[in-house]
Amino acid sequence: MKLLKPLLLGLSAIPEGKVFVTSEQHGRELKTRKYAEPYDGPIEPEIDLTNGQSEAPVLTSAAVAVTDLTLDIKQLDRGNWIIVDSGGTQVGEFKGTKAETSAELARLVEAQKVEQDPIVPPAADPNAPPQE
Repeated sequence: MKLLKPLLLGLSAIPEGKVFVTSEQHGRELKTRKYAEPYDGPIEPEIDLTNGQSEAPVLTSAAVAVTDLTLDIKQLDRGNWIIVDSGGTQVGEFKGTKAETSAELARLVEAQKVEQDPIVPPAADPNAPPQE
């Protein structure tokens, strides 16, 4: 990616125009906020912002709600399952048994529902006696 605006990370400022590598989720956020754009030019990335992270971005319930992903589980290898998007790409770092992965998927889906449908307190009953 290539920075369009200066970016402050921790105590370091990265000037605009720098070419860098970051995680997929961070890259989407920077692109959405117009801080960076995809870059496929001849210049090699000067900065690596992944800090040893795996290629799969961290999946949070907020990310699921924002991107409105259609999620499923997929067998990675014998006994290991992962959460994938509709294209079959792993969208988080979670890996576990089929039961554990199904439970994590259910938790993420439930978290998405809660964020989309906030709890609204019921209207006061007009026939109820006044509270003191």
